[in-house]
Amino acid sequence: MQAEIPAAPDAALAAAPEQPAPPPAATEETRQQVEALARLNPDGAPLSPEQAAAWKQQLQALVQQKAVGLPAIRDFLALGEDIDFAAADGQMLGYHSLRSALFDAIEQIGGPEGAEAALAALRGTADPREILTLARHLESMAEGEHRQPILDSARQALKMAKRGELADYDVGPLFEVLQKYGANAARTDLEEATGQWKYYGAIGLANLPEGEGVPSLVKMAMEPGGQRGIALELLAQVSLQYPEARSVLMDQVGAGKIASNQWPYLASVLSGDYYQLPDALWFAAQSGAAIDRQKTAHIGFGNQNFYKGLPPGPVSPEQINQQIALLEEIASAAPDATAKAALQTARDTLNQRLSRLTEPPATSSP
Repeated sequence: MQAEIPAAPDAALAAAPEQPAPPPAATEETRQQVEALARLNPDGAPLSPEQAAAWKQQLQALVQQKAVGLPAIRDFLALGEDIDFAAADGQMLGYHSLRSALFDAIEQIGGPEGAEAALAALRGTADPREILTLARHLESMAEGEHRQPILDSARQALKMAKRGELADYDVGPLFEVLQKYGANAARTDLEEATGQWKYYGAIGLANLPEGEGVPSLVKMAMEPGGQRGIALELLAQVSLQYPEARSVLMDQVGAGKIASNQWPYLASVLSGDYYQLPDALWFAAQSGAAIDRQKTAHIGFGNQNFYKGLPPGPVSPEQINQQIALLEEIASAAPDATAKAALQTARDTLNQRLSRLTEPPATSSP
């Protein structure tokens, strides 16, 4: 299915650094290779394994052209068009769309030419997931060298979303870009965004490196309003990492300032169900990580989609024991029966997880 990609605003292009001389024109051979990739299945029928294998071979032939293949890729991406693959076809091909395949080809080609092609694609798109994908590729090709244009693109797209120009898009990937590559410079962006995207902004703040977002969460948790609940949950989520978060959470518990209806949500986090932005899990799923889709949530306001569950990857018994100790400390300070009941459920959940990790494997009888 053909799709149109939202272009970055002209203001973003005007603000971009001066560009080098135009790259060489595409050769006839590489142009035909890209056109062949775009003619995957014009009749819309499901792909056969043979067709998928031929398409992947064609993509690798383009990659093997190295820098010579980049102008043809750039020409197609500049059109702002895409071809979305059906789910079954995408599984065979390894990509969900033609543009995602071409982005990957740019990364495989690499080098300064590949980085420049990725930057050109970044400057020309406002699609949040494309911005995140290209940011990942640029970091892979040259870690840390292109952070500013990456952040500029995310901020420009977020401004477009605030103006209602990306109504059909989930802007969650932009928050992942800010939290991964913005460090302390992204704190203000995330704070301001909590007005329109309460969950995305708060989750981004909680995941800033070195606890840069904790002071912002503390401020949200201390003030009345709709952001207080999620701020408390995220302070609980990072309490084992950052003493300031733990101290503020314990103060709120001891002072009886946590409402009864907040405790089930807080206890869920204390049992290990962490808030995560969706695209971190989308990329993990592409690598075969098991994701519990029942843990996903959708908030209509701001079209926010997030995951509240165990993070992908192993959890050690030591980590669970630390979580149990934190939970018991909170339970000892919790003032009411509702809190104690919710925390007991969380403790039972943690003990079950610990048992599964520490029990010796069952052996069959001879």
